[in-house]
Amino acid sequence: MKATMLITLLIALLLAPAIACANGGLPIIFLLNAYAFFLGSFFVIAIEVFYLKKLVEEHNKKFILKLVLKFNLFSTLFGVIALPIFMTIVRLEPIAYMIRSGTTEETMTFVWWASLSTDLLLAYFGTVLIEYTILKRSALFKEKYLPNILKKHVFIFNVYSYLFLIFIIILTYGYNVSLKL
Repeated sequence: MKATMLITLLIALLLAPAIACANGGLPIIFLLNAYAFFLGSFFVIAIEVFYLKKLVEEHNKKFILKLVLKFNLFSTLFGVIALPIFMTIVRLEPIAYMIRSGTTEETMTFVWWASLSTDLLLAYFGTVLIEYTILKRSALFKEKYLPNILKKHVFIFNVYSYLFLIFIIILTYGYNVSLKL
């Protein structure tokens, strides 16, 4: 009982936005803060393992962690390579607008968060595509699920993962706003 409480307290402290400093999707976080990346990775993998274990027979559950690690490695590599390009493209227009118009800091903060949302959306769809492709080729899922059903499951467990990342981002935004007050 005490160990569970200590682990819960440790996790709560690690999720504090001052420590996590989460500023984007999991691959983006790595570029900004390796500690937050590893913390986020732990939770994303846990969420996806938990979800997928409900879809396979008992004797196949031991293979789920390896599969989740594999497709998260590929989707993270996608993020590390492709998302900085997306981030640059999405932010070019707001930067040009800021230079031309003498925009306020509050407006640019909103524009930055809006462009981050676009980055997360691009990351989400890229992740879903990569993870779906790997899952449909996996022996555990190849014969068991029709492609549309499997795609639906990939969309769902990634929604849970991204909701966790968005939660960290909201905490971080709130923390940053409170520092300015």
